[in-house]
Amino acid sequence: SSPNHKPNGRVVCIDVPRVLAAGAARDAAELWLGLEVDAIDSGALTPLVFARDYAAASRPLLVRGVADAERLAHTFDLASLARRWGDADIDVAATPDGRADAISGEGLFAKPETRRLALRTFVERLVRETDDTVLYYSAQNDELRRRHPELLRSLCDEAFAGRPGPLANDLVAAAFGPRGGGREEDVVLPEAVNLWIGDRRSVTSAHRDRAFENLYVVLAGAKSFYLLPPTAPAWLPVLEARAATWHSSQSSDGTTHWRLVPDDAAAADDDDDDAAAEPSYVHWLDCDLTDPALDGPRPLAVTVEPGDCLYIPAAWVHQVHQRDATVAANWWYEARYDDVRWAAAETARRIGELGSAKRDRQTYVDKSDVEQT
Repeated sequence: SSPNHKPNGRVVCIDVPRVLAAGAARDAAELWLGLEVDAIDSGALTPLVFARDYAAASRPLLVRGVADAERLAHTFDLASLARRWGDADIDVAATPDGRADAISGEGLFAKPETRRLALRTFVERLVRETDDTVLYYSAQNDELRRRHPELLRSLCDEAFAGRPGPLANDLVAAAFGPRGGGREEDVVLPEAVNLWIGDRRSVTSAHRDRAFENLYVVLAGAKSFYLLPPTAPAWLPVLEARAATWHSSQSSDGTTHWRLVPDDAAAADDDDDDAAAEPSYVHWLDCDLTDPALDGPRPLAVTVEPGDCLYIPAAWVHQVHQRDATVAANWWYEARYDDVRWAAAETARRIGELGSAKRDRQTYVDKSDVEQT
């Protein structure tokens, strides 16, 4: 709080983080958040409109019909994936509640248990929907391009007419290409391509990808996104949470039991000496964007159907739900760090972390060199 001296000698304490957060929320509601996400047919979207009105303006956009939905239903649904690439090994996230990389009820940052399964086995278990374990394929380290190039090549050839991604290169180059542009024939490649497979029980908690412009395509099923602009961390609650990982075990009757173990405790158990491991902490948004009681403006909500592509600008906060069995892929393109959007997003982050530290009576330390929310 900051003292504000009045002429009559009285001192009024101002909660600076709270005042700034309220202003950021008001500005977002009045200037940034429309009633809904714009939708444009892929054939009608021009490079100028995409670059000027959406990428440069940091506005999300739903591009309809980047691939034929009926064809996708016969080539990239669960059954087709299991039939065509069933022997491929994938690293699957396993949790008891479908919330990997999220704040737990105990206030820990809960990471999933990782299981390596054949894609066919994963699909079989996903269809069965066992009560005690939720599986979600959500590897985000360029998994699709790095470990399964044949699947990616088939996706690009069969769904996108040979393009390296869901949008034509002139659109991508205009929005995400180098400053000043390049040659028309130069192809702008993504930093990473990821595949997502899960069911209605899996939820991606509210977070933001500061380093990437995101093109997200649904291949089968549907996903619902809840979106807030890059300044939202100013008013959303954030928690500096101790990192932990889910661990499962089975009893003799086949029942699965889950424990959420702090990473430092697990490291200490594995170490031969008695030296205590240092806890690790993660700043993460501690909120549900679908909660009607959440402070601030209502998030934009959009449902992405098969064949549609959602553009999520860098640093936009998003929470993701899905219905039934859903298959999706996303392309991450490197974001720019040399404009006012980055500065505004970082200022908002610091305001939110300072406000949360004040609320929790903690000392605030800006850890700009550490990955945040």
